[in-house]
Amino acid sequence: MGFQKALLWISAIYIAVQAVIWAKCAFFFSQFGHGRVALFNQAAFSAQAIAFDHWFHFSAHILIAIIALLFGWFLQKIEWKRLVLAILAAVALHNIAYWLTSSFPSPQAIILDFAEDSIILLIAVLFAHFARKIIQRKKS
Repeated sequence: MGFQKALLWISAIYIAVQAVIWAKCAFFFSQFGHGRVALFNQAAFSAQAIAFDHWFHFSAHILIAIIALLFGWFLQKIEWKRLVLAILAAVALHNIAYWLTSSFPSPQAIILDFAEDSIILLIAVLFAHFARKIIQRKKS
């Protein structure tokens, strides 16, 4: 499989993971009035929902980390403008369900979370990209 085809598959898997997150947020919002558990809203949730959301949230972030590393690994050349736009789009896709389901206590929290997610995602992609380049150089 070529690099471009791999990037398309990785992107499709990322969107599928996000769709599962959106569905969970929609269900939680319909049941509890918030798309995810946070310190400011945990009183609205049952103990089972809190436990599930804790497991779900961390599992989703592990999957997203793996996807980001794979994306960076298969990224042949960094085009900074395209990469930054892709990162911002990926973070928006990840957070849109949270934005629409009352999952943040304030606009400032939304901005901070978006910035943190963007930086972390960029670091993961760049780490894998440069790791592949280093490994390839050592092999030659």
